[in-house]
Amino acid sequence: MRYGKSVDTSMSFTPAAGVPMSTRSGDLDPGLVWYLARTENMSAKQFNEMVNLQSGLLGISETSSDMRDLLKGEARDVRAAEAVALFCYQVKKWIGAFAAALGGVDTLVFAGALERTRPQSGSGFVTGWDSLGSNWKTSETLQTKA
Repeated sequence: MRYGKSVDTSMSFTPAAGVPMSTRSGDLDPGLVWYLARTENMSAKQFNEMVNLQSGLLGISETSSDMRDLLKGEARDVRAAEAVALFCYQVKKWIGAFAAALGGVDTLVFAGALERTRPQSGSGFVTGWDSLGSNWKTSETLQTKA
C-alpha cells in the first residue's frame, strides 16, 4: 500500500502465481508446460490440476496442505520441514520485493490465516529484517492497542 492504495500483489493472471499456498504452486517457469507436455505427455487440463490442486505445501510435503499440520510435524518429517522452509523463504522474498518497490516499509501486518499459522521459529519469515527498520506487529497486538 502506498498512501492507502494498493500498488502490487504477489498474484498474477491467476492466484497460482506468487507465493506457494496450500495446493497452489506459486511462481513457475513457463517452460515447464512445454517440458511436461513433451516428457510426461501432460495435457493442459492435467497441468492446471497439478498447479492448482496438487502443488504448494501439499506437493512438497506429500502429507498435508495445512500449515498447522506441517508445523507440528516439521521436527520429525523432512518433507514437512522443506514445505515450511520454502513457504517462509518465498514470503520473505516477496516482502523484500515489495519493500524495494515501495522504497521501504513502515509497518508489516500479518492477518487472517497467515497470522494464525505463520511459523514462529528462526526459520520463519519474520526474522532478519532489521535493515528495513520495520515495526513488526501481529493483528493481536494491533487489536490490543486499539
